[in-house]
Parts: sequence; C-alpha cells; structure tokens
Amino acid sequence: MTTTGTEQPAPSAGALSALLDRIAANAASEKDKGTVFERMVKAWLLTDPLWKQRFAEVWLWEQWPDRPSMDTGIDLVAREHSGELCAIQCKFVSEVGEAKGLEDDDFAGTAKMAAT
Repeated sequence: MTTTGTEQPAPSAGALSALLDRIAANAASEKDKGTVFERMVKAWLLTDPLWKQRFAEVWLWEQWPDRPSMDTGIDLVAREHSGELCAIQCKFVSEVGEAKGLEDDDFAGTAKMAAT
C-alpha cells in the first residue's frame, strides 16, 4: 500500500478491484449490487482524506432530507463545506464505457430540478 501523506494508507488498485469483485459476486441482484456500491462510495467520500476536505455531509438519495418525491437518477447528495450541494450518480459496471443512462445535460437538468 502507498500513503497519501496522512496517517491512513491509500488502498491499492488491487485491493479496490478485489472489493468490487466481492460486491459483484455477493450481490443478490443488480439493484443490490448498485445499492452496496452507492453505500461504499458514500463511505469513501466521507473518509478519504481528499474528499472529506470537500464534503461536510453525504446522503444516499433516499436519505436526503430535501429530496423531492420524483426519481431523478441521483444516487447521492453531498454538501460541500461551503454549503453548496453536489448531485452524484454512481454506476457499478464491469467494463469501462459500459455505463449508460442519463447524458450529462439530462443529469444536470434533473439535478437542478431536485435542488429547486
């Protein structure tokens, strides 16, 4: 493992790959795989030295207190230390380039709608 200049070692690419393989192997369904991955990303954003400097809070979409009732394709909402909100979409895919769904403009539009 390498270090990032903090007291915590940075995970190696091999360790991350092994974790993702384990999530994929143990998931009961594609939905379950996605849910576990979203929770992993949330934990990473709150504990990684770089990201925890940026985000004060991170919620799963269904836990965000200001969530509208419509499904917008947003998986996580993060509040920066400045108070700004960030919409985050997580995709667990097996190959680079496999992620499909909202285009960037569509995602930005739904994120803006969710924030208003």
